[in-house]
Order: sequence, then structure tokens, then C-alpha cells
Amino acid sequence: MTRLHAVDWHLGRTLDGRKRNREFEGFLSGLMETIDSESKGAS
Repeated sequence: MTRLHAVDWHLGRTLDGRKRNREFEGFLSGLMETIDSESKGAS
């Protein structure tokens, strides 16, 4: 089993007043692809 530490992601937060939604979306999309790929390989 692989564990994912997700405490420090700060989703929805801004950086220097700049919204980071595009960055979060890109990261989460890639994460979902990795999870999907890894779960198919584990079957």
C-alpha cells in the first residue's frame, strides 16, 4: 500500500494575492491519472 501525505497542499489558498486554481487543477488532474494508472497495474 502506498500512502500519500496531503496535509500541506493548502488547496484554495492564494500566493501573494494570486489565485492558484490552475496550478491546483493541474496537480490534481495529474494525481488522478497516476492513481488510475497505478490501480490498473495492481489488478
